[in-house]
Amino acid sequence: MIAKQLVMCAKQPAFCRGPNGRITAWNTPIERLLSRPAKYAIDRKCYRVLGGRDEIGTYCSDRCPTWRLALDNLEIKPYHLEVKVK
Repeated sequence: MIAKQLVMCAKQPAFCRGPNGRITAWNTPIERLLSRPAKYAIDRKCYRVLGGRDEIGTYCSDRCPTWRLALDNLEIKPYHLEVKVK
């Protein structure tokens, strides 16, 4: 619940996903950045909404590498990700 509140108060684009991979919060800055309203993103699998790719290829999937780091309580370093936009 705290994560959702942080996302919604953030001034930078942010979203929150639950353990099932579904987006639970999608703030206004990310709506503007990706041209997708919250009603489009909420309760959808984040990899389907973002469709992220890195320099090697498909990054976002049902086995999210970033989520794995979080589950293992490991540091998530900044990285570049290309995502689908309208």
